[in-house]
Amino acid sequence: MAFNRLQGIFPVFKPQNITSSQLLELIKMQLKRDANSNAPIKMGHGGTLDKNATGILVVGINEGCAQLPAFLDGSKVYFGNCVFGRATDTYNNEGQTTMEKPYDHITLTEINDFKAAIKGEVLQKPPPYSALKLQGRRLSDLAREGVPVDPKPRLVTCYDFTVIEFAPPKLTFELSCSKGFYVRSLVHDLGIVLNSCAYLDTLERTRQGPFETQHCLTEEQCTVTGIRKKILEMQQVTREYLDIQMEKYRLRNSLQSQNQKFVNRKYFESSIHNKKYDQWDYAK
Repeated sequence: MAFNRLQGIFPVFKPQNITSSQLLELIKMQLKRDANSNAPIKMGHGGTLDKNATGILVVGINEGCAQLPAFLDGSKVYFGNCVFGRATDTYNNEGQTTMEKPYDHITLTEINDFKAAIKGEVLQKPPPYSALKLQGRRLSDLAREGVPVDPKPRLVTCYDFTVIEFAPPKLTFELSCSKGFYVRSLVHDLGIVLNSCAYLDTLERTRQGPFETQHCLTEEQCTVTGIRKKILEMQQVTREYLDIQMEKYRLRNSLQSQNQKFVNRKYFESSIHNKKYDQWDYAK
């Protein structure tokens, strides 16, 4: 089966020390070797992960890319660790130290107070090192060049923040949040609120949309056959998720002014219910 007949959505586990875009390029190269073809492959993902983060990357291939906006806009769950007493310019363990402060005064009660304060919609300032763009350039590239970067706060949502273990200076947590939420910023802000400082040490995305870690293919499993089987395996839950997301968009659009910027309903509906979606034929 040629890879140009692969159509759909599937989850891949992104390893550490590789960008989301780099992983997609590796998958494309593997598919071309597997099919012995140099034909172009359309592929995208439903929400990037930082280079040193791991976990679920939702991938769309060929016409499946049309469904990716629903995953970009959906909720995500992360499992992470942060370390108190040190701050970095990148807000994670890869950056240069910018501050060191005591942390032995921090209590679990104070952390839980922070947890209560951030649940719901909050204004969050993205990290200066991020994939966000200013005048066509990534903020991270500008920051590395020494250009002053001051990202504007954005409205994001924290659905839940659960403390798994607090063993100073380390905190292990689980977070459920909306699109656009930066876990690095959450950790950075937590350190400041607790009169200390902190950086994100490890992070793994454990759920996105209907996909959980156990559903993921590894990079090595992303062959033509492997991807085809995974798309078929997850096809029903993917359709159910897309239907739910479409209803959310319909409700939101009906409640908001026509002048506000939301996902184009006509495009979204035509993407999800594209006739080709129900006619994908894997028999040939």
